[in-house]
Amino acid sequence: MALNLQRLEVLVTVAEAGSFSAAARLLFLSQPSVSHHVRQLEQEVGQPLLERAVGQVRPTPAGAALLRHARPLLRLAEQALAETRHAAGVPTGTLTVGASTTAAANVLPALLARYGTRHPGVDHRLVVRNATEIERLLVEGELGLALLAGPRRQNAALATEEVLTDEMVLLAPAGHPLAGVRVAPRHLRGSRFLLRERGSATRTLQDAALDRWQVPGATTSTIDDTHAILQAVACGLGLAVLSWLVAADPVTAGRLVALDVDPAPGERQIVIAHHVNHVLTPAEALLLDLARERKKAGEA
Repeated sequence: MALNLQRLEVLVTVAEAGSFSAAARLLFLSQPSVSHHVRQLEQEVGQPLLERAVGQVRPTPAGAALLRHARPLLRLAEQALAETRHAAGVPTGTLTVGASTTAAANVLPALLARYGTRHPGVDHRLVVRNATEIERLLVEGELGLALLAGPRRQNAALATEEVLTDEMVLLAPAGHPLAGVRVAPRHLRGSRFLLRERGSATRTLQDAALDRWQVPGATTSTIDDTHAILQAVACGLGLAVLSWLVAADPVTAGRLVALDVDPAPGERQIVIAHHVNHVLTPAEALLLDLARERKKAGEA
């Protein structure tokens, strides 16, 4: 029997992160893809490897036994890959990459961590702005490569590739009276909605959701920081439409709930972008290759 290294990596990450949603962000995969890889591995070994409970995942005895061998196997595989790449020539210099706020906090760190393992000789510089500012920096040539969370305006000057689809959810504090029931917009009458600043891609999606819902008597508060919005929701200031990438941890921990509202807030794509005339540096090309690799793994 041949064990699949990627599935072993998924198992290790789920066990260490304690949840499928947290592992999905660390691995730059969708949550269904993480679950699929674990099921496939369980079928390969013929044993359940993880015990699933509300808000927590633990290894079974068989899973613990496999994990003891999986970790050194993965370290050995990464070392072999790094030495192979070293023999072919080590990329050096600085990789400068831009990211909109959500992508910077929830997608790019895992991607750069993997990049750093493969290419330890490259320094990293991360530029974080809202989506409008990042697009401007790409168009003006001040950035070569960036991750952006949609929706995006059509911009013929930029070449983009989708790397991840992200679901938007309506968040409320734990214990909210509408938690666990089907919610229509009229049920949200008089609610306060917490919004990101204009120019943020998240704000565009928030405005679109409120336009669809037409909540009677709704009021708004604008807060420039996503994590401040999460804290404000938890404290009962209002509701917020935010990315599941951002919301997964506080929802799993029971600090927030995602309301089952119809119509749903929608979804968006995380894309990697560069100017159509920009010639990628070797360091940038390696990051683009890695993003494509992780996208392909998420579809497997």
